[in-house]
Amino acid sequence: MAWDGYSWIVATDPPGYGTGPVANGVPVPTTAPTVAMQWTPARPVPCRVEVSCTVVTAATTVTLTATWVDPQAGPQSYTWENATTLSPGVRFELPLLLTAAAGEPVQVVVTAGTANQVYVTGRITPLVAFGAIG
Repeated sequence: MAWDGYSWIVATDPPGYGTGPVANGVPVPTTAPTVAMQWTPARPVPCRVEVSCTVVTAATTVTLTATWVDPQAGPQSYTWENATTLSPGVRFELPLLLTAAAGEPVQVVVTAGTANQVYVTGRITPLVAFGAIG
């Protein structure tokens, strides 16, 4: 672990957790639901899901949903956009905090009203306690 003047940098991933995926401009090529990001933790872990979508040429409807299995509550979902008409440009969504069950995928699924009009960027980050920092 090293201090870069702003924050602590962890050189290796915590054992059993790994890092979540990063989506950088993932295209939505059809009007069917498309998995833009997916990560399956090896252990139960709290996660932060950050996502934005970019609509290119013309307005289109977008449904943007996260799905996961909570270790205590079972299958869960959260919808940022539900068949919402979005104009061209970038739309940043509020981060979602969740707890993911071991061996169950955390997914971000997007459905676009027009093929090849929407691109998704984001990441799923495991939030793991590293112990005392000092």
